[in-house]
Amino acid sequence: RRNLGHEIRNPLGGIRGAAQMMAAELKGRELGTLAELIMREVDRVDELLSQFGKPELDCCPVDLHYVLQEPTELLMLESAESVEIIQDYDPSIPEVTVDPELLIQAFLNIARNAVQSLREVEIQVAQTEPSWKPHLKFTTRTLRQHAIGQDFHRVVIKVDVQDNGKGVPENIRDQLFFPMITGRSDGTGLGLSIAHSIVHQHGGAIEFESEPGETIFSIILPLELTNELPA
Repeated sequence: RRNLGHEIRNPLGGIRGAAQMMAAELKGRELGTLAELIMREVDRVDELLSQFGKPELDCCPVDLHYVLQEPTELLMLESAESVEIIQDYDPSIPEVTVDPELLIQAFLNIARNAVQSLREVEIQVAQTEPSWKPHLKFTTRTLRQHAIGQDFHRVVIKVDVQDNGKGVPENIRDQLFFPMITGRSDGTGLGLSIAHSIVHQHGGAIEFESEPGETIFSIILPLELTNELPA
């Protein structure tokens, strides 16, 4: 793992350096913003590589809506604002003790999966249903007296990521969070598996409901991180 991380970090350094030069040269212009996006994503990959072999999560109390802010901003840039992003947040949710960088990655993986599904539908219905518009909705709520697996919690936080895409294919629903399982011809099958692993590390769970026109992925996290987390 160390060798693999080293080999990946070498080209990442070159990519980041080139993006940094572009950002400085194009400061204040649209391409400069995209160069900054490249730098941020390279930094995120580097941070994820550093998590390999790490014995513990790097947790701290954080505003969950801060954790959701970066994924929504990145998705708006990546989709060129063609996807409407709706935020329905409960402002009364208290801080939660999590590893913010890892959770950002989990939310980003789930939301990117939804946006890619939306793009496929948009291409298919562009001629037949011109009134259809792609949207992605983030909703945060608290739930009381809720079980996650065999553990019962007084309060949990529930984050819904909802899209109006084509839905999850029936033939992969039972294995959706397994590595290399994907419903897209260009998919790697790793995004949802990584998200599932990150949420599981936090003592949480991911659930989903799906039908054509509405898919909801629900990330459920205990309000307080327990001392004994799943391995």
